[in-house]
Amino acid sequence: MKKLFAILCILLLLMGALTGCGATASTESAKSQYAGAEPEMAPMADYGYTDGMSTQSFTVTEESTTEDVSAAEQLPNPAEKIIYTANVNLETMDFDASIAALDKAVAQFGGFVERSEVNGDSSYDENGTAYLRNRHAYYTVRIPAEKLNEFLSLTGGLGNVVNSNKSAQNVTSQYTDFEARLTSLQTQETRLLELIAEASDIEALITLESKLAEVRYEIESIQRSLRDLDSKIAYSTVDLSIYEVELYQPTPAAKRTFWQRMGDAFIRGWKGFVRGLQNFFVWLSGSIFTLIILAAIGTAVFFLLRKIIRRRKVKKVKKDESN
Repeated sequence: MKKLFAILCILLLLMGALTGCGATASTESAKSQYAGAEPEMAPMADYGYTDGMSTQSFTVTEESTTEDVSAAEQLPNPAEKIIYTANVNLETMDFDASIAALDKAVAQFGGFVERSEVNGDSSYDENGTAYLRNRHAYYTVRIPAEKLNEFLSLTGGLGNVVNSNKSAQNVTSQYTDFEARLTSLQTQETRLLELIAEASDIEALITLESKLAEVRYEIESIQRSLRDLDSKIAYSTVDLSIYEVELYQPTPAAKRTFWQRMGDAFIRGWKGFVRGLQNFFVWLSGSIFTLIILAAIGTAVFFLLRKIIRRRKVKKVKKDESN
């Protein structure tokens, strides 16, 4: 009995071991089967675009998630459509040289002058030649966007920069909407052309051609808008105001001594006196004939009145003597 019991125990142990090994093997086989399989995703409806979503299926695990995120971070972002504009106000004591330097810089950077205007106060020199003083110029220039910062850094060489600012407008969404609308309209145009080619009814043909004309008009309008955006994106707009001055305004950071301020005040006063004196003589030169005529009339009136007063006095004296 003991031997039979021992044999049964050994057989039970062997059967248990075989069963455990089989279960382990089944489990490992199932794991490997599911690990290698990918879940099936429902097919996406084809609307002509995916809106940035990928149609590739994948299995999400801890390791693959980390790798996918790092790979996504390394992908380049789509190029954004940005319009840059800038404004610069500056002073110059050599107006002509600053304007010449500005024109040269614009050409050097591959830009162009979109608008320019120069104004000033009329005056005359010692020889009577007319000239402009206190001039100011307004320029609107277009500079390639990639060279904008370099161009702005060089404007300090044109004179004393009083203030400047730069702004950016992101038009990526607007640009993308235009492109999507254009693609849709071009598809409509192609389909309308096909329908026109197949049409046999005159009324249907007229309706299709009318619709085709509307679609083409919208296509041309969107293409013009895209060209305008492309121009503004490629060439940044810079508005410059240049003022002719005799002395530069000190910047807020500049610290000037008492004697420097006295010297500046003296120079401003002397130049103001000379300018006022010149203006007076210019005015006197232009009004000399009027003044001479008025002086002659005033002199004649003075002597006439004096003569009349003397006659009255003589008559009065004679009258008193006769009485």
